Amino acid sequence: MILWPPLKDYVTIVPPVPRGRVLDTDGNIKRSKPVTIPFFGAYWFFRTSDGGLPPDSFKSRGDPASISFRSTDFTPLSMEARENVGSLIDLNCCKTIQVIITNGDRHPGTVSLELILVNTTVAERPSQSLGKVPVNSTLHWKPADHRLPVTEILSFSIPPHSAIERFDELVIRFELGSPRQNRSAMMAIDRLRFIPRGEL
Repeated sequence: MILWPPLKDYVTIVPPVPRGRVLDTDGNIKRSKPVTIPFFGAYWFFRTSDGGLPPDSFKSRGDPASISFRSTDFTPLSMEARENVGSLIDLNCCKTIQVIITNGDRHPGTVSLELILVNTTVAERPSQSLGKVPVNSTLHWKPADHRLPVTEILSFSIPPHSAIERFDELVIRFELGSPRQNRSAMMAIDRLRFIPRGEL
């Protein structure tokens, strides 16, 4: 299944290369400002045993932080969020990429996010994982639970040595742990923030 976020009015999005400059504390050295873009990509849901999204996958719109999906045969489910920014970005532009999520899940300690940068302009689609970060903001379920989703910022550091030099796609993989391997995380990607080198 492919789930697109609900339709919203978006401003024109510039590829997230930090270009704005501000003076550093000494008044001479310049540095880049962080750049934030809203997530406007798609969520993929598929059986882990399929190894990827089937070509005839159903498409819909909705908020994954407010709805849950599970595999029909109770086998493990894979969940990914994919954002293509439309142009190549130099990996040296940033020291950190932050993923800001909206978390409506009620199963604490069962979800981690992995951020993978991909160069889709090359046939081999080379990639670089920035590792996994656990989601710690999940609230415990309770009866008549009408609490709103919470926001959490997950930070992924750019390694000093990478398998790629540039990327144009970000793949956010939701690692679903026991006992919910067959049920999606009720989480949505709200926005992505690129922290340039030299930013405090």
